[in-house]
Amino acid sequence: MKYLSHFLNKNTPLYGNRKENLSIEKASCICSGAVANSLKISFNNHVGTHIDLPKHFDDNGPLLNDYP
Repeated sequence: MKYLSHFLNKNTPLYGNRKENLSIEKASCICSGAVANSLKISFNNHVGTHIDLPKHFDDNGPLLNDYP
């Protein structure tokens, strides 16, 4: 099995070329007295979560199992 990683940032492509659906903010910072650095990440379920196969848009399109 191969795992894929993708870093999320303000340049991450979004479904439909949307720009408003990905935000990354500091939630806590050691420099401000917090015990740990932490981020708040907010995005919709189409950001970096999956790959759409042809079957998603075409009833006659191939599924994942149709590929070697």
